[in-house]
Amino acid sequence: MGNLLKFLDATENHLLNFVRRSILVVSILALILSGIILIIATINFFDSPDISPEDNIWPKIKWNDPYENIIEKQERLKKESANKTEKKTDTNITDDTPVPVKETIDDSDVLIVVKNYERALPPKKFEKFKGRFIEALKDYKELMRKHNGEDRSEEFMDQLIDYSNDLGNYYYSFKFKITDEQVSIVTSEVLGTLNTFVSRFEKAVSDRKSEARMSEREGRRNNEKAMEQIMWSLYLLGSVIVIIFVILLFKFESGLREISPSINRSNSIGDEE
Repeated sequence: MGNLLKFLDATENHLLNFVRRSILVVSILALILSGIILIIATINFFDSPDISPEDNIWPKIKWNDPYENIIEKQERLKKESANKTEKKTDTNITDDTPVPVKETIDDSDVLIVVKNYERALPPKKFEKFKGRFIEALKDYKELMRKHNGEDRSEEFMDQLIDYSNDLGNYYYSFKFKITDEQVSIVTSEVLGTLNTFVSRFEKAVSDRKSEARMSEREGRRNNEKAMEQIMWSLYLLGSVIVIIFVILLFKFESGLREISPSINRSNSIGDEE
């Protein structure tokens, strides 16, 4: 019976040591996991939108050369139009009566854009639309300032200057090659590029605002997620504390087991004496 009790005691001690070490490993893993979650929570807590509605439009609105050579295109349009009944072209500027140019010197950006467009068209042809073109350009700039702010209006003009410069270079290379019959086609095409640029720029602004709203929503979601992650981190830390307390209890109980036989042996020796 004595040997059996010793075996059971030894087995119990081994099991207690195994459980104590297992709990210690679990507590270390829980502590590491808690630290990782706390770091992620800190990052999410301070997360902010990456995109602002006021950020510059990127990539910039650029003029892209047509895939079809301008001369070939005009010849094709001429042949197509010859097979159709003559129709009056619907454009934004239909009156050939020159409009007086007023107050254009005070805006250098507008003048640069106008000069770029002048390079693309025969001088006499553009003079008929110059006044209306300048008025339309100023209106676009003012609307952009009114709806999107001064900075966006300046960006609008900066990109339009680059756009019109590339456009002017392209059409200037064909300016003296087109026939009188093709001038009206080119004029309509060139003047239409302003509306094209404005549409593309407004869409880019709208897309930037949408991206900013999505980024803001994502930032808020990360901030809310951070609070949950902080709570999980605290739960894990609490678990580690409980585990440490259990290990101390095991240690205390094991110590009592070692002390008890010693006390019994001391009492036995005292009784014999």
